[in-house]
Amino acid sequence: MKEMKPIGTIITYQQSKFMIIGYETCEIDNSIIPHYVVVPIPLGYMKPESLRVIRVDADYVIVQVGYLNSFGERYLGGKKLQFEGLNHLDFDQLKEQDSLLQEYIRNAEE
Repeated sequence: MKEMKPIGTIITYQQSKFMIIGYETCEIDNSIIPHYVVVPIPLGYMKPESLRVIRVDADYVIVQVGYLNSFGERYLGGKKLQFEGLNHLDFDQLKEQDSLLQEYIRNAEE
């Protein structure tokens, strides 16, 4: 799988520009495939129909990489593990994911 890009990253895909605003999985031929949720640039989100999904492993060009701090790096790491499945995790990786989720919950409650 390609390295996942952070939210805010601008890409060109099929001659159009998009901004990554989230991540989603889609089931294709009985496989779960990771996708970016994107909006067109410069219009952005106008209504639900403006949202698109682009496979993480699609052939796109990066125009600008979004901002990524340490929390974002851990979040992307968690998303990558989620998309690859939990089968491959060892105990330390599971503890790291649990710690990240607990921190997210604490921040959401504040």
